[in-house]
Amino acid sequence: MTNRFARLGVIFLGFAFLTCQSQATVRDDLNHAIALRNQGAFKEAVTVLKRIVNTPSASMSPAETEEALSALGSAYLGAGNYSEARKCSEKALRLVKATNPENLKEEAAVLDQLGLVYMKLDDSSRESKARDQALNLYEQLGDHEGIFEERNSQANLAIKTMKLRQAHELMDKAFEQMPFASKFATGDMATFYSNVGWLAYTESKSDAAFEAYKKALQSWTSAYGPHDYKVGETYIQIGKVYLQRNDVVDADSNIRRGMGILKQALGDNDPITLSALVPYSRLLDMEGQHDQAAQMQATVEQSLHGKFGIGSCTRCGSYEPYPRL
Repeated sequence: MTNRFARLGVIFLGFAFLTCQSQATVRDDLNHAIALRNQGAFKEAVTVLKRIVNTPSASMSPAETEEALSALGSAYLGAGNYSEARKCSEKALRLVKATNPENLKEEAAVLDQLGLVYMKLDDSSRESKARDQALNLYEQLGDHEGIFEERNSQANLAIKTMKLRQAHELMDKAFEQMPFASKFATGDMATFYSNVGWLAYTESKSDAAFEAYKKALQSWTSAYGPHDYKVGETYIQIGKVYLQRNDVVDADSNIRRGMGILKQALGDNDPITLSALVPYSRLLDMEGQHDQAAQMQATVEQSLHGKFGIGSCTRCGSYEPYPRL
């Protein structure tokens, strides 16, 4: 009898050891994948996270499963696979609601991620709904950074749909959170200043636009480095403000610099890079190179409309009339 209990004890200890080892392995893999995602290695992160999600361990908690799904959605988002990002993020949202409904912060974070996914999919209706739900949760939590981020995102959506009065109102509400700005992510501040700059630009308030875009440029550079496409886009926007002032020299300098960054970061055929050719063609036209400007404009129209289904914005003279997040 004693030997029997001894054997059972050994088996139990062995099982406990394997369980703990399995838990540690899953956690380590998940941490590794999240680190890869945070470093911008999205495809590598997807590979690890798919393995975790598709071969779940019995030791994985529902919270870890939700975390893996959410991280996989984020990695797909970074890799540009928006359809899979939507599927994973929606699964993560259902799971956190079903298994941990009191974790409002995680639910809000997943909703915020879904809002970004829907934005990339150009689904304004679902994006608006996700943003509203996330904002409601952040307000319940008293999370000033979350409120600031969602107000920014809502303003960005209003700008995209050319609801400028609504955009101003939302930016005012975002500004109410500025006393807590020392705790905000640099990228959120950059988005805020980009929105402010764009609204000022549309109203021909060039001084205010310059001030906002320069702050956005500093924030984007601090958050993502000097070669990120958002930095390139901001140089393009600054160039457009100079064009608005008929300052061809400074417009040329900023637009060329922005184009160089966009080409390096995204390539020549990305819609963002192609969109930047619109103000560049205007610059050429102002410099007297009318034929080249017209040819470039026609090429951009054909490429963006034919390949990506993107139409022009007649009010702002650009195919990218709103600041991207």
